[in-house]
Amino acid sequence: MPSEKSKSVNSLPAERWSLPGIRFRLTVLFVIIFGITLVAFSAFLYRTFKKNTLYEFDAALYNHAIDVSQAVTVDFFGDLSFQNEVFSGGGKVFPFSIGKSFIQITSADGRTLARSKSLESRSLPLTDEDRQLLMRRGVAFRSFSIGKIFPKAADPNLAYRMISYHASDGARQKFTIQIAVPQAFLDQELKGILLYFFVGIPVTLVIAMLGGFFLSGRALMPVKQIIKTLRGLQASQLSERIPVPRAGDEIRDLSLELNGLLNRLEQAFQSQERFVSDASHQLKTPLAILKGEIHVFKQKERSASELAEFIDSLSQELAYLSRMVEDLLLLARMDAGAGCLSIQKIRLDEVALEAVSRLEPLARSKGVKIRFDLSDGESNSPFEVKGDPDLLRSMFQSLIENAIKFSPGGACVEATVSEKDGKVIAGVKDQGKGISSDLLPHIFEPFFHGATDTSQDSIRTGGLGLGLTIARRIADAHDASLNVITTGVEGTQFQFQIKKV
Repeated sequence: MPSEKSKSVNSLPAERWSLPGIRFRLTVLFVIIFGITLVAFSAFLYRTFKKNTLYEFDAALYNHAIDVSQAVTVDFFGDLSFQNEVFSGGGKVFPFSIGKSFIQITSADGRTLARSKSLESRSLPLTDEDRQLLMRRGVAFRSFSIGKIFPKAADPNLAYRMISYHASDGARQKFTIQIAVPQAFLDQELKGILLYFFVGIPVTLVIAMLGGFFLSGRALMPVKQIIKTLRGLQASQLSERIPVPRAGDEIRDLSLELNGLLNRLEQAFQSQERFVSDASHQLKTPLAILKGEIHVFKQKERSASELAEFIDSLSQELAYLSRMVEDLLLLARMDAGAGCLSIQKIRLDEVALEAVSRLEPLARSKGVKIRFDLSDGESNSPFEVKGDPDLLRSMFQSLIENAIKFSPGGACVEATVSEKDGKVIAGVKDQGKGISSDLLPHIFEPFFHGATDTSQDSIRTGGLGLGLTIARRIADAHDASLNVITTGVEGTQFQFQIKKV
């Protein structure tokens, strides 16, 4: 068997790997969502910037190609002549270094007419895709590395942007001008914005994380106050309530619900305290009587008649205690919930009739009659319900016994069973004095007798004050209802309604 020390050691990994607090999780979730959004927006912004910058770069290169084409003249024999001022820039500022550019001019049949000295004996590339674009649009753009032309260049990965442009010298000769310029300016701008993103995004996320951690802490302050208040609550301090925030948010709803729960707990504790106090009082009285009678009986020798009277008195007190214990156990069973019930399909009229049969002797001893009325069922299986037959029988016995108790001699107690709107309705009506309106809210409370005379003799003859409490608990356990109908002058009817199968 493992020792306490080993148990505590084994429990450490679970605590070590427990989930972090909700404040930390909210902050991480906020940073993740914000980071994904920021990265996606930055990627979109970079692509848009790159596209627009490349478009502007190509536009400048296109204008430069037009200027070069206008400075080129091809005679009838295919000889070229240039206007040199075009290569000096002509006062224009281009987004590339003209001194590092390559120029190549080819005829319509693919012959190289001229090329810049920087190309030496090499040629600028012209792919089939470029030729198709030239045929359709008259211009084609392409990017390549200088290593494709000069494999031994100092920086073979240096990027160049090339334009291939169809030009003509009036209507006489057509030729293709290819101009390749370095993308240093374009690459520099793209690297600049990438550096801005690589530095700015982490810094922004750190600021967002700190701000999210601070704001989540402020947002969870009411929750911490709720936890602090609940931790300090004891069974004797259930009258305290959680502060309700002014903001109409979920925290306010949570505070209101918890305060409602505390109200119900306080009422339940108060009710339980009253119940325990009343039960202890009810149990102590017959025990004190038994103890006193036994003490007195032992003082001197008793005759046979006194012994018989003493035993009869003890039997009454023991019967009273036995009945109270049974009722208290039944209440405890009701408090245990529906899991302790033996639910099955039964006929409620048969259960009620059995309860009437058991109480017939009691009714005759008091000079009271019991009349049982049964209406016709609305279906082929009338009065069938799902319930615990023993508990429902106990409920009917409590209601009928209560009606017999408060009915005068010669009166008639009416018990009825009927069906209406998919429900089975059972009623028990007496011909007593009725229940006054000020007593109605208390008749289902434990140990309530409904009379000012609460002496032990009166209670023993009238009842324990648990019958109606048990009846209401049985009805609640079956998801049914038990209501009282009275005018407060003459007669009281208890009506039990349960869903029909």
